[in-house]
Amino acid sequence: MKRKIGWSLTLGIICAGMVFAQSAPVPSGELLKRTPDYSAWTITVTYPGAPAPAAAAGGQDSQQVQQVSVTKTKPLWHAVSRGKGGIISDRWGDARQTFAIMPATALASILTRGEGAGKFEVPDQLTVGYDKRDFPDMEWVSAGTYKGSVKDGKVLIFQESSGQGATVYIDAESRLPIRWQKPGEVRDFRFLSAPDVPLVFPAQVTATLETMKKIYDATDWPPKKK
Repeated sequence: MKRKIGWSLTLGIICAGMVFAQSAPVPSGELLKRTPDYSAWTITVTYPGAPAPAAAAGGQDSQQVQQVSVTKTKPLWHAVSRGKGGIISDRWGDARQTFAIMPATALASILTRGEGAGKFEVPDQLTVGYDKRDFPDMEWVSAGTYKGSVKDGKVLIFQESSGQGATVYIDAESRLPIRWQKPGEVRDFRFLSAPDVPLVFPAQVTATLETMKKIYDATDWPPKKK
């Protein structure tokens, strides 16, 4: 059983009222690491100051992400986003393609990624291509945004340069995130024991891949390599 990192319940107490040195030296080594090839974690999302769910128009609160569960067993990954109403998105991917499971059909749709670090062109701010990166909205973490540490150096703090930017708390030992927060949104990370067996694409993805192969074999597009 690997060590679990679960700072989220105590982080508010740790950092409350603390002032850290602005001239603190930047820690050596990689500041924000990627997870191992076999890994699993959850992101719990809260929205401080947001209207109560009962006040949300048209039941839109059911589509507000409250938790994301991620599993990686290279080359495959699986990410499920959940809200008040249940599963919002169920996605599978590898280094080549990413699929969204469609509950109403027997197939999976193919998602398009935006340019850059694997972010998807879909309204799910917590979904990325986990073959390329693990943590959305943390590309700015660097020596230039390091602000210091708390809890005897066990928690590193980074702040985005913009006035309403995010703050990221990183475990100094593992160099994995503990919390991402900005006004109105908090994401707490919990890293779980590594999976024991590799992921396998579900039937919906396999059916879609087979359909794609038939189309590919029956046409001259895209041009086949010689």
